[in-house]
Amino acid sequence: MRDFRVMEGADLLRRCDAFFNWQDTRRQSGTWPFGRATETGPASSCAVRDDAGHLTEGVNFASQDYLSLSAHPAVHQAAHDAIGVFGVHSAGSSALVGNISSSVQLERDIAEFLHMDHALLFATGWSAGFGVIKGLVRSHDYIVMDALAHACLQTGAQAATRNVSLFRHNDVEHCRERLAAIRQRDREGAIMVVTESLFSMDSDTPDIGALQELAHEYGAVLMVDVAHDLGCLGDDGTGHIGIQNMLGKVDLVMGSFSKTFASNGG
Repeated sequence: MRDFRVMEGADLLRRCDAFFNWQDTRRQSGTWPFGRATETGPASSCAVRDDAGHLTEGVNFASQDYLSLSAHPAVHQAAHDAIGVFGVHSAGSSALVGNISSSVQLERDIAEFLHMDHALLFATGWSAGFGVIKGLVRSHDYIVMDALAHACLQTGAQAATRNVSLFRHNDVEHCRERLAAIRQRDREGAIMVVTESLFSMDSDTPDIGALQELAHEYGAVLMVDVAHDLGCLGDDGTGHIGIQNMLGKVDLVMGSFSKTFASNGG
């Protein structure tokens, strides 16, 4: 609704009525494709029900449970064991004893797996993408981002600074032009270059090494979102960063547990 309809009127709630009525007509006819709930766990086929009660069964092309780990008995048992020891809620923020020993160990394991110095857990992959950018970039800094970067990355960039430049998708030379333009007017400002290792909508990947080299040439930091390939691509599961021999060579790596790893978090 935010992206496709301009809302008018002083009442923030009543002015949504026209959109809701349009949506409800499609919902009642069974042609509204969004917000349906599965009747079972992720699998190759499933039954889904919309909020008007219509039930649909078929092959599941919507799941992002890439390796079907959410149904693996060992994963179920590990979750059961963790709940038995730690309960179902951390009952605190990370700053106020919200961490548990398992989450601290997971951060260490992730850092080792990616050949990075440190790792930090977030509650969701979306918040990880948003939070890393918002946490590091200040209003006077710059962001140069692939035009097709995920919404969490673009929203984080917009929240952090007005100095956001997009470069054409996977176009290293256009990225260079953006960086050069910034350095012409500001030789000292901090710059973050942002891309993804695998773009889910287009199934393509950038030249990560070229972007990292380019970022350092202009005194910038490169951040790569590995949500869609980490854990499921490459001989050792390190995704395109590993395939391109860039393990431990990328400045910032962020990802999500909701694709390959059958969980929440990032």
